Amino acid sequence: RWRLPPSRSGVAPRAAQSATANPARGKDVSPEELEEQSLQACGWGELLEDLAEYASTRLGQEAVRVMQPPEGGAWQSEMLLDETEAAMVMENHLGASIDFGGIMSAEVRRALYKAEKYASLGGDELAAMVAFIGSAARLKKTVENVAVNGVPPPELAPLRNIVAAMAPRPEVADAIKSCVDDQGGFKDGASPELRRARSQRAAAEAKLRRALQNANGQVTTHQGRVVLAVTPPAPAGSLIVGVAAGGGLVLIEPPGVVLLNGQLAQCVASEETAIDAIRRRLTNEVNKATPDLFAALDVVTRLDAIAARARQASAMNACRPTFVLPPGRAIDSLGGLGGSGFSGGVDGSYDETRALREAREAEKAAMFPSLAAGSTGGGGYPGDDGEDDFNDEGASEEDDDKGELLVELAGLRQPVLAAQAIRAQRAARREAAKRAALSKKRTGLLEEGGATDDSDVDDDLLLGVRRGVDPRTYGGDDVARVKGPVPVDVFVPLNARCVVITGPNTGGKTAAMKAVGLASLMARSGLFVPAEMARLPWFDSVLVDIGDSQDLMQSLSTFSARLAKQRAILSAAGPDSLVLMDEVGTGTSPAEGAAIGGALLERLAGVGAGGTDFNRAGLTLATTHHGELKALKYEHPGGFFENAAVEFDEAALAPTYRLLWGVPGRSRALQIAERFGLEPAVVDDARAALGEGRATLEETIGALETARRGADEDIKRALSLLWDVDRTTPRIAAAQARVDAAEEAADVKLASGIARAGRDRKTQLAADARRAQVEIAREKRGAALATGATDFATAAA
Repeated sequence: RWRLPPSRSGVAPRAAQSATANPARGKDVSPEELEEQSLQACGWGELLEDLAEYASTRLGQEAVRVMQPPEGGAWQSEMLLDETEAAMVMENHLGASIDFGGIMSAEVRRALYKAEKYASLGGDELAAMVAFIGSAARLKKTVENVAVNGVPPPELAPLRNIVAAMAPRPEVADAIKSCVDDQGGFKDGASPELRRARSQRAAAEAKLRRALQNANGQVTTHQGRVVLAVTPPAPAGSLIVGVAAGGGLVLIEPPGVVLLNGQLAQCVASEETAIDAIRRRLTNEVNKATPDLFAALDVVTRLDAIAARARQASAMNACRPTFVLPPGRAIDSLGGLGGSGFSGGVDGSYDETRALREAREAEKAAMFPSLAAGSTGGGGYPGDDGEDDFNDEGASEEDDDKGELLVELAGLRQPVLAAQAIRAQRAARREAAKRAALSKKRTGLLEEGGATDDSDVDDDLLLGVRRGVDPRTYGGDDVARVKGPVPVDVFVPLNARCVVITGPNTGGKTAAMKAVGLASLMARSGLFVPAEMARLPWFDSVLVDIGDSQDLMQSLSTFSARLAKQRAILSAAGPDSLVLMDEVGTGTSPAEGAAIGGALLERLAGVGAGGTDFNRAGLTLATTHHGELKALKYEHPGGFFENAAVEFDEAALAPTYRLLWGVPGRSRALQIAERFGLEPAVVDDARAALGEGRATLEETIGALETARRGADEDIKRALSLLWDVDRTTPRIAAAQARVDAAEEAADVKLASGIARAGRDRKTQLAADARRAQVEIAREKRGAALATGATDFATAAA
């Protein structure tokens, strides 16, 4: 799984060891050399070194350092991305740590190789094996027991599938722990022979101490024997075994001690024999379990690499890339992927993947009912910021817009520079913590035994720079600010095959191009991309021609070396290749260089001589200062060529390191010459030598750039206003709902009061009527008694 790069193996490829048969052509660049040089030019090695810092075990670090982009197709990259996302969800959202504490992977691997060959393991190796088995079992249990509302999260399915087949063999650890302690020492109860040998040794040592208790001299040991150190001359009859202190002391064994030392030596030998027997027995137990333990070690190493990818993504505030299907391409040519980044499928693979994703979303909605309406952003978990909320209609519109771009890398930060900024900030925070602790000690504010926060990483570095914080700066108020890379936007139209990037020197053309190549390699390898959004095709190779490759030993000039590299790129490029060419057409006369550069780009775009859809590259990014190459966009219909330029600040006479799309750039050589202090008279003569026509063209391009910047500012303000509207509209709706609810509640309360008053009035009227009837009946009875119409008994009845 982890291929060793050719340069790390120490053996050069055979094709690289021999020159071509035709000396006039110079040395050919083999495909292996081209791949290795391309990875090195993109900064792949530096990125892996940074990734290795996030791994917890030595084998995990080794695996990360030799990691190569997979060649199994886009489906394999999607699997790797699923693993990275699962680790991020587990640690960042669900609060379960992927802990590798106590695992000494290199020692365990060495012990397993020894046990496989029946070589007895030492106590420290057996203790390391116990720690590994226990940690692997805990790691498996942690992954399998993560649940939300009693249900295993579907996002962790990749990790559960990885640990499902792991068998840590705890019975082996139990057998070792019954005989070996945590420090690698063998317990007395490991075997009856060891207990008896140690008891006899203790008795022999006690006899020696009693025999030497009253002797004149200092008791010490020499070559495993207990001796006395006395000043010369030695007593008569004593056995002299050596000298010490430069001859100032003589090491002797008194006559009665020689026999006791012999008995002690026999006890020590018996103890070692018993320990050897225990080691062989435990080694045999480990040998029986080596297949399972090797498999468990591989799983732990793989999980460590996955956790490293997730932690690097969190530190860089990276996003998951989505693969885009280029126009006219079939999914099976990209490895049969039916993932979310592609439309359509092969043999129903897309339908199965879509059904699986829909099932996951339904299960997530069941676990988090309050989030079903889209109240959280991309992760869909409690605690996420709701800044990426969208409804179904907005999502469909956004998907329609995304379909117009082949590459969409919004806010892309150069990964290597971003990693350097994070490391620099960590160092700055550690230094600030040291200064703060020293200041507290000097002022006496540090309490006795008090604890200080020695964390060297803040939340912004671990969880990524949040929105609203400048991504180019890291650090708090008490920590020195560290500048990060300037984000660039890469928007390649869907039909584009070649992008010509122009602009001034030191403007960031090459850095932006290398960032795109590195982003492609990261997406292909299961790494998240440090950008706000990442959508790009799956490239099976990144072919790079950057830098000066002259070789005096091979009689290669800069131009001939570049031609050799370009010849290799033309031979290796395919429909799924990403080609990066820096300063194309340089090294010779400007006219001929522009002609060769234009022909190369046309061939790579499939529109030149011999260029077809079958031998063209998938996408080519080229930087140049040749004005003729800027016209390729207008010479070839169909949108196969696109222009981009690095922005230049006219006021500060300095580049801003941002990309402007759709317009050609200017080299700004005269402005840069003025900035670097070239004599004004020389600059004025050069400007006059350019001629009026060139000046007019430069002014036109400058006007286009100014208009583009103004439009970008207007779009930014419009998006900000739209964002404010989108953010305020739900608040207004919620407030209106509260007002309506309050009014409805008031109406209900008023109606209830009126009904209650009516009921009370009705009850009161009924009571008055009953009292009136009682009074009338009483008056009638009184009148009847007075007239004698009835007697008293009848009236009472």
